[in-house]
Amino acid sequence: DVAESGLRRLGLSDFRVRHHDDIARLELPGDDLARAAQEPLRSAVREAVLAAGFRYVVLDLGTMQPGAFTLTVLQGHA
Repeated sequence: DVAESGLRRLGLSDFRVRHHDDIARLELPGDDLARAAQEPLRSAVREAVLAAGFRYVVLDLGTMQPGAFTLTVLQGHA
């Protein structure tokens, strides 16, 4: 919730924050993905997510995935 609130304050509205222990994996639509990978938004996104207690922040290059698909991939059944 804290990471999502921080991302909303940065102007992002359509995203998912997936929790993998101390890693936050961000799923964003294509346009936002490109913006989030470039300064100055890159540093702001990283700072907002780290402030939520994560140790690492990663951008999922596959863009947004339905929850069931993501779970299947993570479990190695894809």
